[in-house]
Amino acid sequence: MNPAISNMMTMGAPNSTNTSINVQDEEKKQRLELLTYVKAHFDLIAVTLLVGYLAFALYNETKKQK
Repeated sequence: MNPAISNMMTMGAPNSTNTSINVQDEEKKQRLELLTYVKAHFDLIAVTLLVGYLAFALYNETKKQK
């Protein structure tokens, strides 16, 4: 068997002897999901405020020209 293939197979094998790693990975996954959720909401708020500001600025510019 090719040594590179056997090395890849051993690297991908799950480690069933240490369950604390699985628990920590699950906690990290949940925290990452929460951070992603919060970031998405902040991004949505930022874009909404930016569009509102641009619309207000455009309204003021058109009002000045009249």
